[in-house]
Amino acid sequence: MTGQGSGPDDAKKLWVTRLLQIDGGDWLIITVGVILLIWAGLQAYKGVSGKVYKSLELPQESNRYVCAFLRFCSFAGFLTVAGTLTVTGWYLIKGALKKDPDWIRGTDDLLKAMEHFPGGWGVQLAAALGFLLMSVFMLAMARWFPLKAVD
Repeated sequence: MTGQGSGPDDAKKLWVTRLLQIDGGDWLIITVGVILLIWAGLQAYKGVSGKVYKSLELPQESNRYVCAFLRFCSFAGFLTVAGTLTVTGWYLIKGALKKDPDWIRGTDDLLKAMEHFPGGWGVQLAAALGFLLMSVFMLAMARWFPLKAVD
């Protein structure tokens, strides 16, 4: 609040502190948290249902192992994104309810905080692998996702 901080963490706490001081600011933060939770649910649905994977137009001669790997990339990637969004939304809601900007965490903060969990390096490794698998699936989407022509 005094303007002495200069890092990204200080800037984040500054805007959250200001928002919490405004009437209804805590509800605005809670709304953003709820939106993130809904978005997380949609990402989890995409991963579990396989709808996005099924929409790919893979060549008929595709190896079944490649198809299975891409399906797994879709599943693990979307669930990793869903988990990250869920935890971010939860921290936003908890911080707003406590009216404590120190509870507000971004995705980068959460990934760093994982090292303090039991088996934290394993959790970080799993998250990194999940994001890597999601990037592989995104490359497959860039290649084989159907584009609809506009008339």
